[in-house]
Amino acid sequence: MKDKSTKIGKETGELWAIIEDSLVGLVYGSNFIETTGSDFDVTEKLCRRILHGEQVSARVEQGSAEYEQARAALIALKRPSSFEDVVRSRQEIINHAQALNYAVDHFVLDSKPITEDFLKEVHSKLCTGKVLHEDAGEPGKYRTWEIAARHGQDMRKKSIFIRASAVPQYMADLVSDLHNDLIDAENSKTIDPFDLASRYCHRLVCIHPFGDGNGRMCRILLNILLLKYAGYATTFGGNEEERQEYLDLARRGNKHFHEEDMEVPEAEKKGHRELAKFTVRKSKATFESLWAWASSH
Repeated sequence: MKDKSTKIGKETGELWAIIEDSLVGLVYGSNFIETTGSDFDVTEKLCRRILHGEQVSARVEQGSAEYEQARAALIALKRPSSFEDVVRSRQEIINHAQALNYAVDHFVLDSKPITEDFLKEVHSKLCTGKVLHEDAGEPGKYRTWEIAARHGQDMRKKSIFIRASAVPQYMADLVSDLHNDLIDAENSKTIDPFDLASRYCHRLVCIHPFGDGNGRMCRILLNILLLKYAGYATTFGGNEEERQEYLDLARRGNKHFHEEDMEVPEAEKKGHRELAKFTVRKSKATFESLWAWASSH
C-alpha cells in the first residue's frame, strides 16, 4: 500500500481516514450484494489491515478468536459455516480489498491507463485463492461460454449478457471509448464524474466479460473513476433493501443496454442514467463527511 495521503488532495491523515472508511464500506457492500464475504466487523478488520499494507492470510487456526468471530458472522448471516466456508469468506474479503487497493494505486495515484490487461489483473486479484466455482472459468480470463443471471426481486426474469464470441471486441471498445472520453474531459476541463463512472460501470457489467466477479469488478471501476474525478468513493448494498434496489436497477439497465446496443451512438445512450442517480444518492453520506472536514479546516 502506498502512502495515499501524499497523493490524494488535502494532505492530511483525517482526509484519508474518510476515504478509507468509504473503501471499507465499498468492499462490504459490494460483497453483500453478491452474498460473499462476511459481516461488517470482520470485513472492516481485514480491509484496514490490507489498506495499511499488511499481508493477511485467509486461513486461521480453528478455534481461535478470529476464527470464531468469522464463523459466528456466517451463522448470523444464515450462510454455511464450516472451516472451509470461514476460510473462503475471509479470502473473498482479502481478495476484494487487494484488488481495490491495486486499482486505486494504478489508476488514481499513479495515473496509469485503464486497459484490458489492467482489468484482467484486477479480476485475477479479486478471484485468486480458489474462490471461483469450477464452472466460472479462470481468474483474469474472459469467458468462452454464454451466460445469464437472475437477480433482483423478480427472479422469473433473467439478464442475458453479450455473446462470448463478441466479448473481446466489446471490451476493446470499452477501454478505447473510456480512454477517449478521459482525454476529451481533460482537454475541455469539464467532466461529470457520476455520469462517466456510471456509464462504464453499466457497460462492463452488461458485457459480463468474466465467468464470475463481474458485479464486484464493475463497482471497482465505478469507484476508481469517482475517486479520481470526484474525490471520493460511494458505498451501497450493505443491507437487503439496498441490495434489492441495486439488483433491480441492474436488471433494468441490462434491458436498456440491449435495446440501445448498436442502435444508439455511445454518447447518446441513457441506459446508465438510473445507476448514475442511484450513485449520487448513495454518495451523500461520504460527501457530507468530506464537507464537514473541509468546513472545519
